[in-house]
Amino acid sequence: MGFLFLWGYSYFVYWFVFVGWFGLGFSDFFGDRDGVSPVIGVVLLVAITVIMATIVAGFVFEVIQEPNSSPLVELSIRGVDDRDNIFYVEHVTGDSIADVSSNLILYCQNSKLNENATLTVSGNNQDLDPGETLKVKVTNSTETGQIIIVEDSSNTILKATNNKFKYHQNQPPKTTNPIPSHKETDVSTNTDLAVKVTDPNNDKINTSFYWSNNTLIESVNNVDTGSKAITSNLNLQQGKTYSWYAVADDGQKTNKSNTWTFTTTTKETNSNPSADYDYSPTDPLTDESISFDGTLSSDSDGSISTYEWDWTSDGTYESTGSNPSHSYPDDGNYDVTLRVTDDDGVTDTYTETVTVENRNPSASLSVESPVLTDEDSLMDATGSSDPDGSVEEYAFDFTNDGTYEVTGNTDGTVEHSYPDNGTYTVKVRVTDNDRATDTDTATITVQDTDGGDNTAPNVTINSAIYQNNNEEVEVNFTASDLDNNLDNYTIKVYNKKDKLKETDEGKLSSSGETKTVIIGGLPSNKKPFTVNVSVTDDVGLSDTANQQSLR
Repeated sequence: MGFLFLWGYSYFVYWFVFVGWFGLGFSDFFGDRDGVSPVIGVVLLVAITVIMATIVAGFVFEVIQEPNSSPLVELSIRGVDDRDNIFYVEHVTGDSIADVSSNLILYCQNSKLNENATLTVSGNNQDLDPGETLKVKVTNSTETGQIIIVEDSSNTILKATNNKFKYHQNQPPKTTNPIPSHKETDVSTNTDLAVKVTDPNNDKINTSFYWSNNTLIESVNNVDTGSKAITSNLNLQQGKTYSWYAVADDGQKTNKSNTWTFTTTTKETNSNPSADYDYSPTDPLTDESISFDGTLSSDSDGSISTYEWDWTSDGTYESTGSNPSHSYPDDGNYDVTLRVTDDDGVTDTYTETVTVENRNPSASLSVESPVLTDEDSLMDATGSSDPDGSVEEYAFDFTNDGTYEVTGNTDGTVEHSYPDNGTYTVKVRVTDNDRATDTDTATITVQDTDGGDNTAPNVTINSAIYQNNNEEVEVNFTASDLDNNLDNYTIKVYNKKDKLKETDEGKLSSSGETKTVIIGGLPSNKKPFTVNVSVTDDVGLSDTANQQSLR
């Protein structure tokens, strides 16, 4: 292109200068006309030609070199994705480039990438402004490159800095190490087919197995590079030669292996048993009996002879039989292994994780009630228990408002008083050694110190009969309370010298209750005894009656 321009320009100079200016024709160029030396004409022609050639050569040279003047646009390589042949061109500074997909030309190794590669430029039909980035995908086979210079559609020379990049072609995966090995004989009819698959780009590999007649056996997907792809359940026959191959596909390229052969054995081949089991309940608790069923195990060419159970997968088989039961004292995950042996002595194992759940503790709370204002009431949660451990901590909420005023208690009891009368609900929360919890509530009645409007109870002794032969007194009395708050009674028996001989205590259930109590262990005595009966209500008010016993 530069040569043609030089030749054309020289020809123009010749005709313009020598023909137009000097009035010379071609034939006159080398002759002597009107005193003009032909040597001078040749010298002028050569001198002008050399000058113009230098100017044009400089222009052409700059098309493939970086300009000396300040660039209109400065571009920079910002990132390279080796696997996907992608690099990024950032507009660092300068003017915008309109419609970059059409106007921007990238040069690589002194040639346009557009001419020896397919470019996918993000932002098609968009301007490239300072600070923006192009995503360029190269699909030719070049592995290294350098952006020497870029130009837009108007041939404006731009500058690219930091412009070295590298990208790789995707390489196909490989299949090696066939199992069975090529031409192997006496192969079991229960064999699997397997190949090792590798990918130079570390892609996941889909592997398809085929018989030599191109019948698909099975496809195994997403195999890691360096791993085995395996296919099973081939239904092979004895004494037969099989040919097969494998195809590896990394999503971009495929690779077909050689065809391999193997010959199966002519001997009877035992099929391995298959161990399996189920259990119930599926969510067992600690100390709960778990039933295991090993009859899910099978043997395609015989029968299962023995079942062995390893309850913790520690290598020791503690139980035998197809349907044993077992329990665990502590919650947790337990790997249970079943080992079965068939009638040919071949074994198989199956392991499953059994999750045993903790049993929650049981909270129990009792309180002293009723009590008076500002009087301590004992709150007792020591009746709480944990079926598979121990209660470690107690917390008390005195008003059941969600706030536990006492926490971290370890003995299970606490005392508390209330300044105002009323009915209060107390809650206890117990925590066991597995941090499981349970709650219980109790109601406490608080009354004013003077009893308020409460009425004292009343007691009447209906009879007190002494039976000398049995040395006992039969007491019949009636207790009543207008507030229906009867609590307990006390009977005391005195001799004639007012010496206490026997005492009996008990609870009363309702107002107007008539009760008969026999008090034994009295000495034989001809003199009557004095019987004292006292009843008390739940506020502490009481009444007492006395009567001498009759014979």
